[in-house]
Amino acid sequence: MKNKKIFWTIYITTVFLKTNNKNYINTNHLIELSKSNYVSIGSHGKSHTSLLNLDIKDIKKELEYSKKLLEDLIGKEVNSFSYPNGSCDKRVALYVAKAGYDFAVNSYPYFNQGSANPYLLNRQSVISYDDIKSFNLKITGKFDWTRIKMHNPHL
Repeated sequence: MKNKKIFWTIYITTVFLKTNNKNYINTNHLIELSKSNYVSIGSHGKSHTSLLNLDIKDIKKELEYSKKLLEDLIGKEVNSFSYPNGSCDKRVALYVAKAGYDFAVNSYPYFNQGSANPYLLNRQSVISYDDIKSFNLKITGKFDWTRIKMHNPHL
């Protein structure tokens, strides 16, 4: 993506940084990625637990711990958050804002209007096996069949 000058964000669950599991990014890789002008680092929480199931104290711990750890590691501000399992609601979004993030993304596959709540931003997954037709439908907001099967965080 660097060669094509495509900007992207990677969302990190901090508990996985210290594992030796080759399926997860480690601290050294994270620091190296953070040096790229095309990569931004976002938080995906401390433990990848759905925030909907937690009390206020644990929500704050998930949000604040992961943000601070990532910022300490990469020496840059971490201003975006991706909800674990894509699960969120207006109550959780309020805590994300209070934790100091500028915006957050969920997994509701729909386009965002100009007046969208920056803490409840929708996104459509682009998957490696998408063909060009599916890709075009997704980026134009016309590929939303999964939307009716998922919880809408805006309600």
